[in-house]
This record gives sequence, C-alpha cells and structure tokens, in this order.
Amino acid sequence: MTPALVQQGRQVPVTLLGQFAGSQDELMRLLAPVYAVAAPDFTDIKQLPYWEGQDFLVEAGEPGWYRERSAFLAAAPTAAFLEASFQRLQQWPGTGAQSSLFFFQTGGRINEKAPDETAFVHRQTRWLAVVGANWSEDDNLRPEVTGRAFEWQDELFATLGSHGGRGAFVNFPDPALGDWRRRYYGTNLDRLMQVKLAVDPNNVFHFQQSL
Repeated sequence: MTPALVQQGRQVPVTLLGQFAGSQDELMRLLAPVYAVAAPDFTDIKQLPYWEGQDFLVEAGEPGWYRERSAFLAAAPTAAFLEASFQRLQQWPGTGAQSSLFFFQTGGRINEKAPDETAFVHRQTRWLAVVGANWSEDDNLRPEVTGRAFEWQDELFATLGSHGGRGAFVNFPDPALGDWRRRYYGTNLDRLMQVKLAVDPNNVFHFQQSL
C-alpha cells in the first residue's frame, strides 16, 4: 500500500510479477483462469532474452529503508489467511513509503533435494510469504510513525504464523526475528555450526545474524 493509492480511494492492489519460458500465447492460456475471474487494470508483457529479462526486474533508485519478515507455507495460502491479511493491509497506518505482502513460489525443483542435502532446509514448502514495511528518510526522525508501522507489520506477521507460516528465509534478514538460527536453518543448524567452526574458527566472516 502507498499513500498515493489510498488518496485515489484504492484499497489493496494485487500485482502478479513473473517470468515464463515460452510464447506469449502459451502464457495467456496459462493465465486464462485468472483472467476469467477479473481482467487486470494494467498489463505489461514483454518477450525478452534472458539477461534483458533480468534487467527488466532491476529496481532502480537509491537504497531505501525497509524491514521484511518472512515465513514458509507448506500449502497454498488459505482463504481465511488471505481474508485476514487483506483486512490488515487495509489498516496500514502509513509512512512516507509503502507496505506489502509478497508471495514467492517455492516447491517444484527446489523440493527435489532432501532438506539435509544443502544448507537450505526448507525443501517441503510451496510458498514463501514476506511481510514488508518501508519508510522514508524523514520517517527516521519520527519514531512514532515507524513504531506504528513496525507494530502493524508484527501483527500481520503473527497472522501469517497462525495460518501455518514456519521458518524464515535467510536472504531476507529479519532483525526482529526470535530464534533466528532455527528459523533460518532448522535441523541443519548443528551441522552448519560444525562447518563454521571448521572453516572459520576465528569468526572472520560475521555480521549481526551470522553463525
């Protein structure tokens, strides 16, 4: 949600962003059931070589201020979770930026490997849900604004947890996450700690949530 959308009387916009290896006709046949529910307000479908497709996904501009809270889902989001989430999204208290609820699809080839075959343990999931809160440089001087945003984000993250959200994605570092070692690495944690002690006994490679 952004302040501009709220001013336009819009509530919660839904955006689908992805890549498809095939023709546009094949893509439209795949999306036909979605279009049968409702036609989108805006579409932008491009046929590009792979690396130009990657350039299309680049987010331009200076780095901003944000916090992302993630959890994996073993199945598709339920109607009850989506209803509760939309209600929470409509209650976004507002900052100088936006809030969001993203879903990244997992499963497929990701789940072909066993959980203990690599460091990535979340091999029995279907979706990764991410609750995002962004704020502006000016908001850094207004703790009451960022405080309300974090409280809103924590409540939506708790809703995710109550509807099956488990674990967390290490590539979305979450400074507010309790028991982050187990959330990120699950049953692989002890083995990874042994690897850490073996290859980096002096803890040269470290940061706030490093092993």
